[in-house]
Amino acid sequence: MAAPRILTLDLSTRSVGWACSNYTPIPVYGLLEFPGMKDLGALYAACRNSVEKLIETHDPELIVFCQALFRDQQTAARALAGVQCVTELVAYDSGIAVMEANEMTARKAILGRCHFGEKDPLTGGIIKGSGSKQAKLAVMKWCADQGYDPATHDVGDALVLLRHAQLLMAKKRA
Repeated sequence: MAAPRILTLDLSTRSVGWACSNYTPIPVYGLLEFPGMKDLGALYAACRNSVEKLIETHDPELIVFCQALFRDQQTAARALAGVQCVTELVAYDSGIAVMEANEMTARKAILGRCHFGEKDPLTGGIIKGSGSKQAKLAVMKWCADQGYDPATHDVGDALVLLRHAQLLMAKKRA
């Protein structure tokens, strides 16, 4: 049984990284630009149109995106939840399975760890917010090590997610 063609999305309200397995060693990948949260209708339309175009172009059998982490204001949470809903709706209308993944789990599986922040000398815990830049650098280094040249860390995250999804699907087939 052949591995399914997987499309991964690092969903956001502005810069959306995507990657798709294409039965060759190097996947196809790129960056989508969404209009942001100022006009939610325009955001959701851009999402719908972009996901439909990716489906038409790459014919995936599975779409995987990361769970939203709602640490921002409520408007951002609403906007990102809407982008996820639109993605699932387009996939449903196209007869494509959808899987939600956890970004930390994917990073740990592919990069070997999920926390990149500095440790608090008093508590020994990770200092909140200190690892974002380091995580992005680790993702980009992993991509370079694989021979990929993503334009942004958003695309890099989609590539990490793609590799994670491929490993999960291989386990299911075994």
